[in-house]
Amino acid sequence: MKKSQLTVSELAEQKRDKHFPIKFKDYTIEYAADRDVYYKEQMKIFKKVFPPGMSFTPNKKEDKALDPCYREYRKIHSERFLITHKGKVVGWMQGEMEDFETFYMRNTGILPAHQDKGVYKKFLAEFEKYIFGLGYARISSQHAPTNARIISLKLKAKYVIVGSETHERWGKLIKLVKFKSKDRYDYYFKKVD
Repeated sequence: MKKSQLTVSELAEQKRDKHFPIKFKDYTIEYAADRDVYYKEQMKIFKKVFPPGMSFTPNKKEDKALDPCYREYRKIHSERFLITHKGKVVGWMQGEMEDFETFYMRNTGILPAHQDKGVYKKFLAEFEKYIFGLGYARISSQHAPTNARIISLKLKAKYVIVGSETHERWGKLIKLVKFKSKDRYDYYFKKVD
């Protein structure tokens, strides 16, 4: 099959190994192929990264009713990574296709003791090359306005604030986007001005 006929998920399977795992210092950032293992590891440390009330879980009856939605949702291109330090999971990143041109970085977390060590910056630089190499034109993410550390880091990495939302699960959020092309970036600023 020609490259142009592959889906983005098929392309990802071909290209991911060229970018991951990332190894530096005592850290490894690698793709988590097994979804169940990924979520089990993420949930072990989630509450140590995010404050209480950050996660909303529907009641069991409501959650069960969402099963058909989950099955359909899992068909889109998604990525899951675990960050380990000396073999122990200390962080994660997950995301999925937001629309035909945008990859959404849904959720990233790193244990406080492993923040400010360059892990996220190292991941982000390689992840952007990988995602843009798959053909996406934009990478988006949303963050609490109080999360100045990550917003600042992304602004330095040439992400721009494109909007905000008040979400019933997550509260107020600031939406950031990085454009693959300079033309798109320049066009955005012309529209904003």
